[in-house]
Order: sequence, then C-alpha cells, then structure tokens
Amino acid sequence: HMERANERNNQPHLFVSDEETVRAVYNKCLELTWPHLKNSTRKQYVENFKTYLLPEFGDSKVRKLTTMELQAYFNKLTPGLSPKSIKLIHGTLRAALNQGIAWEMLSKNPAVGVKLPRKRAVKPTALLSLYQIRQMLETLPEPTKSLVTLIVFASMRPGEALALKWKNILRDRIIVDERIYDGEFDDVKTDAGKREVPFDGHGVILAAVQRMWVKNTKFRKPDDLVFANKAGKALDRHNLLHRHVKKTAEKLGVANGVDFRSFGTMHASL
Repeated sequence: HMERANERNNQPHLFVSDEETVRAVYNKCLELTWPHLKNSTRKQYVENFKTYLLPEFGDSKVRKLTTMELQAYFNKLTPGLSPKSIKLIHGTLRAALNQGIAWEMLSKNPAVGVKLPRKRAVKPTALLSLYQIRQMLETLPEPTKSLVTLIVFASMRPGEALALKWKNILRDRIIVDERIYDGEFDDVKTDAGKREVPFDGHGVILAAVQRMWVKNTKFRKPDDLVFANKAGKALDRHNLLHRHVKKTAEKLGVANGVDFRSFGTMHASL
C-alpha cells in the first residue's frame, strides 16, 4: 500500500487523476479499443452508454462508483426493460470499467457483484414445416423469395446473404466471408461462419442466384451486391421482413411471430 502511495506522490504524471469520470472512460474506449470490436458490438456499446449510462453516471468519478450505487440503478431499470436488455447494459459498463482498470483509472470494478434480474420465459421462435416453407416460397415476392431460399437451403443468416457479392458466387459453391449489420459490412458472426456453401443437387440455390442475376441488370460487376436496391446499395432486412415475410405469412395463415429465424433451422432437417 505504501509503495503504491509513494509512487503516486513521487511520479503523479504517470497516474490518471482520481477525478476521471465515467464519460472519460467511455471516450477513451471509443477512441482506443472499441474500433477493434465488431461493428455490431461497438454499436451496442455506444447505444447503451448514450441512452442509459452517460445520462446517469457520465459525470461520476470512476474511483468513487460503488457496487451498491450501481445495484440501485439496475434495480430501477427492471420494470421498464427486459432482463436481457438490462444484462447487456450491465455487460457494457463492466467491460468499459475493466478497460479502465487496465489503464489504472480505477483499481476495482464496482459492476462486479451487481445482481441482475432473472431471465423471463421467452416466446419460442415460430418454426415452420417444410410444407409451410414451400407455401411461403411460392408466394413471397422477389427479392425476399431468393433471400429466404438461401436461408433455408444454404443455411445462411440474413446478414450473410444480403452481403453477398457476385465474386462470392463460384461455379459450384458460394463463399461466405462477410455480413451486413445495420447498413455496415462486417466480419461474419463467428469464426466458423467463414465457410463455403456447396450448391444443392436439385439446383435450388443456383436458381435463386440466377433469379437475382436476371433481376440485377445494372449491378453485375464482381464487387456488386447480389441483393441490391435500385441504387446498388444493400437491401434493408427489416423492410423485407415486414413488407414481405410477415404479410405473406398473414395471408397464408401461417403461425404468428414468423421472422427470418423461422426458416433457419430447416437446413439441418433437410
């Protein structure tokens, strides 16, 4: 303890001031470490800080934050937010404060030890039978029909399919090495996500790709997107979901709660 105190007294320029705030930790993370994270993770962290953490703790001194103070705050969030959302906000703060410890801005992480609400039962994803999927594929308009085809028969996530470029389409397979999330291109979600998807023996995947080739008369260069809008930009998955998938499901009387995840498990069954 005395060595640490003497070091701070004799060489104060080497140590961060006790007056550093939560906002300072956030700004340093934003500048130095978060650029190395996936786009989706970085966006989640920024959103959690701007919406919840900075308004409450932005001017608080990091060395004076207490676990009890944080516990009271997260308890206050419980009525309005789901347990999953609260856990994500807490994880964001804990990760930032851990980085602050690495930078010697504080010695102990007060977020460790905060008790979070138990997860509530989540409504299961609406899973579709092969017959219902066939109905959907016969009724869906393009380009959502071809997008769902790749999800079902090529086991691709929506963001992976929407990020496909023509250079990823080979003679007998598709190269999956990128995804798009909220309009930004990023690495695939997991290391195992980088893969090659072979065309199926019945030509279903190839037919979906060919339909997009016919549709995209203006965007056929190697770096052009397979699923492109009129300006050549990436399509928005949320628009496709609400305008096409949900409306088609309602029209056919398919189970409520259908989304892109409803098709994702069929590949393993097939």
